[in-house]
Amino acid sequence: MNLFDKIGTGISASVDTVVELNRKNAQLNRLAMIIRTETDIINHAYAALGRHHYKVLCGKEEETDMSKLCEVIRFSEERLRKAQARYDYIKAFGLPKKAMDAAEMIRSVYDGEDFSEENELTGDEDDNDDITIAVADEGNEENDN
Repeated sequence: MNLFDKIGTGISASVDTVVELNRKNAQLNRLAMIIRTETDIINHAYAALGRHHYKVLCGKEEETDMSKLCEVIRFSEERLRKAQARYDYIKAFGLPKKAMDAAEMIRSVYDGEDFSEENELTGDEDDNDDITIAVADEGNEENDN
């Protein structure tokens, strides 16, 4: 019976390792998708600002308030920074064992730098320990309106 216990323990350990690697890769893939999406949003917003500015300079359009596009850029840059910090943390250290906010992950990856503004980043997502959960929640809020 001792032989079967050793074989069972070995198989269980192998399965646990594979499950953990799959969980890590799934998390990295979701974060990579968020990073690509936010980068695309930022690029499209900058392009729209540029087109509008060009038309204003050519006299084809009147100057209008483009503050909403600027707000989109700021919001997407913040989310991009959070997703990139989590991605870098997971790549360097693996999945966190406890809930960590973006500021902790940024400090873990980039030790020694001053991140005084990072406390502002975590104000809305204190309850969410995962950036991907926040993305799923935000998508549902838009559909409710």
